[in-house]
Amino acid sequence: MIGTYEPEEIVDVPSRLIVKPADGVACQGIRILEPGDVPDLSGDLIIQDFIEGESVSVSLLSDGERALPLSLNRQDIIMAGSELEYSGGSAPVDHEMREDAFTVARRAVESIPGLRGYVGVDLILADEPYVVEINSRITTPYIGLRRVAEANLGHLILESVLGRLPSGVKFNGTASFRKGTDGMVVEVNEGFRGY
Repeated sequence: MIGTYEPEEIVDVPSRLIVKPADGVACQGIRILEPGDVPDLSGDLIIQDFIEGESVSVSLLSDGERALPLSLNRQDIIMAGSELEYSGGSAPVDHEMREDAFTVARRAVESIPGLRGYVGVDLILADEPYVVEINSRITTPYIGLRRVAEANLGHLILESVLGRLPSGVKFNGTASFRKGTDGMVVEVNEGFRGY
């Protein structure tokens, strides 16, 4: 569990912290605070421990009770001074902690009764998977996953909203996505045959 703080508590925290808008997306507005930093913290913010590790997400389908992990996705996040920038990623990817990440993400989604459809769970992989946030919406990896999935992901999302999960989803490659001048650019690489 990532430690979370109120603004008045950060003076006593001896380690780096992340400050982010409660309703942010794609690392917008995220800042890193060094120990002893006490900036103006106005607005609806979340303050958490900074966890060193790999930034990933898990894409899942949920029928409101059960969740099915589809893929582990790498997130390319650039540190620019005290700010973070999301620049893209790739999906699906393999990792030695994939099954642990799937288990943690599945449990997180299943802990929210009634959550249906496509869900993205952001994680930090360190000594264990740490849940950063749960996004109950289509997330960026979808633009790549839909290009390499054997099934129609849009149809599977609708089916999950109606309470029907597939037994699994197979992928015929990996997709890399990055920010371009006119939006996200997707490149497909064949060869990945699923988990």
